[in-house]
Amino acid sequence: SPSRGITSRTHGPYHRTYHRHVRDFLAASPSSVVTGEDSSSISNNNDGESSFSPEDIFEQFAQFLIEHQTSMIAEIEQTDGSGVAFSKDGWGAFENGNGDNSKSGGITRVIQGGDVVEKGACSLTVIRNGVLTADRAAT
Repeated sequence: SPSRGITSRTHGPYHRTYHRHVRDFLAASPSSVVTGEDSSSISNNNDGESSFSPEDIFEQFAQFLIEHQTSMIAEIEQTDGSGVAFSKDGWGAFENGNGDNSKSGGITRVIQGGDVVEKGACSLTVIRNGVLTADRAAT
């Protein structure tokens, strides 16, 4: 069956915070992640499982990563204090800034010439309907 993958990579003091947020996201029940509600108030199907599809959960996780990329960048810009801002380059689904949920894409943010950050980048790629091969998963 097709697998979907999301990658986000940053290096520096925000890396551990990012991993903690992802761990917290993954520890939440899927229904509370998708709706923001307490999972006890969500109706279940006949098998006692949430009625949220894997696609719903995937899209919510993608949104979670986008929001955290934005948050990390704001913190870095504030810490730098120079007034230099990250550029934003969206491609594929994010090319026009609309986050088209039907295709893959990414957002690359770059900062240069700051007082603290000489040059840095934060990239996010969302792969929809991709296939994760066993060889790729092993790397």
